[in-house]
Amino acid sequence: MAKAGHWGYTISEYLQWYRKLGTGRYEQIMQSGYVNDEFARVMQNKYAGIDKLFPEPSRRHPQPYETIEEHSLACNPLAANPLGRRIMLIVPWMVMGGADRVNLDLIEGLTSKGHEITICATLLADHRWAHQFSRFTPDIFVLPNILHASDYPRFLTYLIQSRQIDTVVITGSTIGYQLLPYLRAASPGVAFVDMCHVEEPHWLNGGHPRFGVGYQDVLDLNIVTSKHLAEWMQGRGADGTRIRVMYTGVRSAQATRLADIRDLMRAELNIPADVPVIVFGGRICEQKRPAMLAAILKAAHDHGLIFRALVIGDGEQRGQLEELLSQYHLTANVQMLGSVLHRRWLDILVASDILLIPSQYEGISIALLEAMAAGVVPVVAKVGGQEEIVSPDAGLLIPHGANELQEYLDAIRRLLSNSAELQRMSKQCKALAASKVSWEGMIYNFLALLDEAHHLRIDHPRYPISPSFGRELASLSLECRRLGEAVDWLWNTKPHPVTADTALLTTSPEAQAVAKLAILLSQTWLGRMIIHNRFLQAIGKRLLKRMANPSVASMK
Repeated sequence: MAKAGHWGYTISEYLQWYRKLGTGRYEQIMQSGYVNDEFARVMQNKYAGIDKLFPEPSRRHPQPYETIEEHSLACNPLAANPLGRRIMLIVPWMVMGGADRVNLDLIEGLTSKGHEITICATLLADHRWAHQFSRFTPDIFVLPNILHASDYPRFLTYLIQSRQIDTVVITGSTIGYQLLPYLRAASPGVAFVDMCHVEEPHWLNGGHPRFGVGYQDVLDLNIVTSKHLAEWMQGRGADGTRIRVMYTGVRSAQATRLADIRDLMRAELNIPADVPVIVFGGRICEQKRPAMLAAILKAAHDHGLIFRALVIGDGEQRGQLEELLSQYHLTANVQMLGSVLHRRWLDILVASDILLIPSQYEGISIALLEAMAAGVVPVVAKVGGQEEIVSPDAGLLIPHGANELQEYLDAIRRLLSNSAELQRMSKQCKALAASKVSWEGMIYNFLALLDEAHHLRIDHPRYPISPSFGRELASLSLECRRLGEAVDWLWNTKPHPVTADTALLTTSPEAQAVAKLAILLSQTWLGRMIIHNRFLQAIGKRLLKRMANPSVASMK
C-alpha cells in the first residue's frame, strides 16, 4: 500500500498495550545493532525502492487569527455519573514533579470515592507519567498530539458536553486560563475552579497565580495551597472572599515498616547505621540553589561534622552541582542518585535524618511534606508558606540574608550534636503531617471546596460572557500563543552574545547545527540507520560535549 502511495500518519498516543518477552524478536532488534541491520536488509529487499517514496509529512503552521470553529463534528453523549461528580482537569503535562504528584494523588482520591475524571494536557511534552494517571482514568487527551490549537476550544466544549462535566479545574495550564472566557460562555452550567501552588517571580511576572488573579472574574473559586499565596494574590488585586486555602496532603509512612526499610536502604547505599544522613530532594535548578546546597555541605564538612548526604533529583544545573562537589572534595560524603521512582524516594526518606533544601522561593515543597511524614527533620529556607507547616519544635527555617550560610551550618550542627533533640523533632514532624497535611484530609477538603464553588456559581454568579466575545478572546489568546512560539523559535535559532549571566544557558551554533542535522537524518530511512548506529552515537555525543558552551570554556 505504501508503494501505491497510501501513507498513514503517526498519532503520538498509546492505542494498544501489549506484553513482550525479554528474549523476543523485538528485544533482540532493540538490543543488538547486528540484528537491527539484518532486519533492515530484509525490509530493503522485500520493499526495494520504497525509501525513495517516503513522504515528509508535517503539520501545518497556525495562521494569524485563525477562525475558531464551533460546530462539533461528532456527538457522543455519555451517561451521567450516578455516584458522584464528573470533573475535567486541564493540566500542562503529566511528568515527574511536585504539582503533578498532587494532581495524581487528587485523582486517585477522587476516583476512589466514585467521581469520574477527564484529563486534558495542553503542552507538547514527554508525558512520562501518563501511565500513572491512566491507572485511575482512561479518559486522557494530550491535545497537541491530536489537534491544532485552533481546535482546542471546540474540543474542550465537546468533552464537557459529551462527558456531562460539572466541574472544570485548571492547574498549571496557561492556555487553560486563556480559554476560560470561551469555555464559560459555552458551558454556563459548569463550575470553574483553578488550583495554584507557588508564585514564580521570574516567569510571567508571577506565573500561574498571576493568571488566577487576572481571570478570577470567570472563576467561581480560586484554590491555593498556602496562606502565603492567598495573600500574594490579594496583594495583586484578587478578591480574598473567592480564595480558599487547601494544604497539600501526603500519606504517612507505616510505622511497622520504618525500621526494616531504614536498615535495608542504608545497607544498599553503604551507609553505616550510626552515621546521620542529610537528604536533598527536588529539581536541581536555579530555584533550589544548588550552589548554596554545595556551600552548606562544604561548611559542615570543613567544621568536622560527620554525615553522609544524598542528592535526589535531576535538572539543568546538575552538572554544575557535581563540579562544585568535586572542587570541594565532597564526593566521598555526597551521593548523587539522580531521578528515582516515587516509592524509592519515600524509602530513601525513611533512611534519612535531615532534609536540606535552601530554596530561593517555594509555595510549600512537596518534598518537605513527605519528609516530615517520614520523620525527617527539615532545615529549609524560610520562604513562601513553609512556616505555615514547620513549627519551631518540628524543624528549622532559615531566612535569606547575609548570614544565611552560617545559620544553615549552625542548624545542622545543632541537630547532629544533639540526637535527643533530633528524635523529638522527628516525632513532632510525624504528628504534624498526620494531623495537618494528611492525604485523606486533602481529598475531603478538595471535594468540600468543589461543593462551595457550585453554591457560589448558583447563589453569586459571575457576570455572563456572550459566546461571540468569548470566541474573540479565545482567538486573541491563540494568536498570542502563535506569536510566542514564533519568537521562541527565532530566539533559539539565532546566536546571542554571551554574558556572565547567560553563559551557562547557551548552546554553541555548532552544537545546534549537529542537533538539527540529527533531526533531518531521522526523517529518512538511511538517516535513521546512521543515527541508530551505536558507534556513531558515541562519537556524536563526544562531539556535542566538546562543542557545548564553548564560550563558557573560554571564560574560565
